[in-house]
Amino acid sequence: MAGLIPPELAACVERHRVALNAAFAAHRAGHPRIDADGVLRAFASLAETARAALADRPDAIDALIEPLFAISLELAGPRGRLPGLEAHLGRFIALFPHAVSHEPDRLLRDAANAYRTLFARCVSAPERWTALMAGTSRLAPTPDELRRYGAIAAWRAGLAEFRQAAVASIGASGSDAVRALLGISDNVAMPDPAAFAAALADNPWADPAALAAGSAQPRACFAAIGGFSAFGGVFAAPPVVFAQDGIALAHDGTRCFEIIADRFGAHFAPAGAAPGDRIAPDPSVVVGPSAIVAHGISIALRDIAPIDANHPLPDLPVVPVRGSAYDGHAVYLTTPLSYRVFVVGIAGAGA
Repeated sequence: MAGLIPPELAACVERHRVALNAAFAAHRAGHPRIDADGVLRAFASLAETARAALADRPDAIDALIEPLFAISLELAGPRGRLPGLEAHLGRFIALFPHAVSHEPDRLLRDAANAYRTLFARCVSAPERWTALMAGTSRLAPTPDELRRYGAIAAWRAGLAEFRQAAVASIGASGSDAVRALLGISDNVAMPDPAAFAAALADNPWADPAALAAGSAQPRACFAAIGGFSAFGGVFAAPPVVFAQDGIALAHDGTRCFEIIADRFGAHFAPAGAAPGDRIAPDPSVVVGPSAIVAHGISIALRDIAPIDANHPLPDLPVVPVRGSAYDGHAVYLTTPLSYRVFVVGIAGAGA
């Protein structure tokens, strides 16, 4: 490791040399083509980041040496070769050095897994997650608090499947953390966290900042989700949507997925094979020239605000609808010529 490890860390690393060599040998036995130089570069970088962040507690770095080496072994392997993963972990350590020093093994692996999951969803999601988490660093969270904040940030970064965990974490977190993670203005008096979490649970398409402030927000939101599987999407053929027991589902003729969607993102959870019978559109969902009516709820097209400017609301009155469904919070529409599911989320529909 000569030349790679800064002099300030050399003595500390030397005390762990036997354990580090044993860990490397064990890892190489199962991964003979491991990039040894890559392991050392990642370890040196992460260890120096931790040493600098823990300057006020120099003795704490000793407990981090072996966990940092273990995560460096992963970074040099197939699962670690994601763009920027080492840099993201370095930023995480720099933001939360004291929490990491208390539970280094678990928190480093949790963070690495979070970044992998976020990157698989969207290449920009890890950066969004880190930016959201950075807003809580001044609070010096404990490891348990950090895990709660991570769930909230993951939800806001686009992982809709984290919504339930995020809402529970909001109810259990302090108002300063909730404010930072949800982008609530300092000028807004924070509602009671438990009551606020309950309101969010009832309203998947509401803007949390607007909800906290009690300010007006669009009656409905629009999102286009899914896409062609050959280009990183979900469906091998234009999908059809339907609802079953209050759950929105979509199938492409072969596979079926449960749709988990809200204001911040969407997730398609595998739900077995596609149904064999042809599924008719929901007769209680009607797309008219100026409004969508779903189970008695009327939404004017002019009141539907796109969440993503890159996916504006299509000309629904003239687009043929192949499938339609309503799950109590949103209308789901599909057409014969698109691999996407068009979602109109209704703010307050479940309240």
